[in-house]
Amino acid sequence: MEALGGTVFRSPRNDVEDEQDAREMAARKAEIAQLKAEKAKARKEQKAKLQAKIDQLQEKLHTKLEKVKQRSKQQEKETEAKVQVLEKKAAKGDAKATLKARIADIRKKAKKSTTNLEQLQQS
Repeated sequence: MEALGGTVFRSPRNDVEDEQDAREMAARKAEIAQLKAEKAKARKEQKAKLQAKIDQLQEKLHTKLEKVKQRSKQQEKETEAKVQVLEKKAAKGDAKATLKARIADIRKKAKKSTTNLEQLQQS
């Protein structure tokens, strides 16, 4: 990319996935709100079709939220495993300060991810 004159931006995979999930869920919620507004103004025969679409979108939203929860649980397990390995190394005395800093950074990122999930669930 750089050879072609482009710029390369690097982001952690988890951050990118969190942002993408948030955008997708916000888009679905906005679409549901729009359909509900249309349903309020629609004629009787159109209301059933609109409600079916709303139900379908709400099911997709629920499915996405469940996938996000599962991914979050998996990330928590991975984080704990990483922390345990680093704590064992730190106990041996291998660059203790550096390892403690990495542990703190890993926990900070995990907390941020958990906070993002909680925000998605609330909105």
